[in-house]
Amino acid sequence: GKAYELAETLGIDYSKTLFENMKNDFEKYHPQCFRLMEHEEYVDPVIQLFMEKLPLDEMKTGPTTSSGLGPEYSEYSKLLFIIQELSNYPGKGEELLAAGLNSPVVNNRFTSVRVLKDWTKITDKPIKQISPMLHGELYKLPSHEPVPEIKSDILDLLRGKIFTE
Repeated sequence: GKAYELAETLGIDYSKTLFENMKNDFEKYHPQCFRLMEHEEYVDPVIQLFMEKLPLDEMKTGPTTSSGLGPEYSEYSKLLFIIQELSNYPGKGEELLAAGLNSPVVNNRFTSVRVLKDWTKITDKPIKQISPMLHGELYKLPSHEPVPEIKSDILDLLRGKIFTE
């Protein structure tokens, strides 16, 4: 972390080294993904790396009220690092967001929904037009969502609401 901050301050490009480090030691370097997501040329490769490293299908166990604390939730914590970086990239990382929407961890679902709301704001389009796949995922969720705020936002997204704030 501090080495990257220093490199940034000195104007040294560390992105290639960081991406290689992330590929070679994902456990250690995945929290630094935000540094690479600021560089357009690394957005797709970083998304792809997370898709390769995380067992996304196994992570779609459905919503609970879990806070996600504890070692059994480590993969969900990694997922959160990348989904929170997807707000500025409408249509990218759909599989990651689908896993987030179907996560047992409240914060993953909350963040995934926030990203979709941001996409509607950025594009001025309903989520159905931005990502038919994620619209389909949302359609399956309301009856199972235990958190009222998340459920309300999901219903708004399904109704085609374009969020402005």
